[in-house]
Amino acid sequence: PEGRKLKESLELYNAQISETIQSIQLKNDLLPEIRFGMIHSITDCIGADLIAKLSARTHRVVHLMGTSDALLKRLRNNEVDTIVTSGDLNSETDLIRKEIFQEPLIVAMPASLKHRDRESRTLKSLATCGLPFIRSPINSGSGKSIDNFLDKQGIHLPDRYQIECNLVHLEMIAKGIGWTITYPSSFIKNEDLWSHIYFQYIEGPARTITLAGKKMASRVIFDLLYRECRNLLEQSLVPKIISMVPSCNGHVGMPHIK
Repeated sequence: PEGRKLKESLELYNAQISETIQSIQLKNDLLPEIRFGMIHSITDCIGADLIAKLSARTHRVVHLMGTSDALLKRLRNNEVDTIVTSGDLNSETDLIRKEIFQEPLIVAMPASLKHRDRESRTLKSLATCGLPFIRSPINSGSGKSIDNFLDKQGIHLPDRYQIECNLVHLEMIAKGIGWTITYPSSFIKNEDLWSHIYFQYIEGPARTITLAGKKMASRVIFDLLYRECRNLLEQSLVPKIISMVPSCNGHVGMPHIK
């Protein structure tokens, strides 16, 4: 017990020293290293702008990309200090985390399906529309949440396509090969294909994008990433989502700041 108490005290002391050093570095333009991971869809939306914002505050940016599960492993392996994830972190009690964005579920289908009738299509009608469902990988945060949503709706779809790349999803739908349930940030970067696709908001659980890091990580860097991610998502992503899916208006944006 005495050893554990000493270990905890030393870890806290070390974290306080590290945070103080980084705070001094930032205030005096002595630039620290920033290492973070981010899921694919949010990287597509704000990755380049975020790195440009951070460049003035660091001498080196390390950015890794992957599914929520993969990013959590990289955080545990000390490859990054913080991650931007859509995964479920309820069981990760040793992490600090803050919600930075929420976005709803949408259906993306070939435009020709919408033209067959004037009413919005239901998920059950899409299940029997004759086109296969394009599924996100089960090990991704969005893939898990969408599968859980379908289970609760009592909708079971054949597992013909399990595709990780968002662009491939979009191109397949634009060519009339299939349809999908996704989150709008996944398709923001490919506006040239929007005219071939009909996007429809559907009632369902919103996806929460969260910034997470180890408790021993620098709160100075953590708070810097939190502010920059929130600002970029609010200023650039929300208007684009509403432009792509007008029915999402009022259902997308930032969670309440606590």
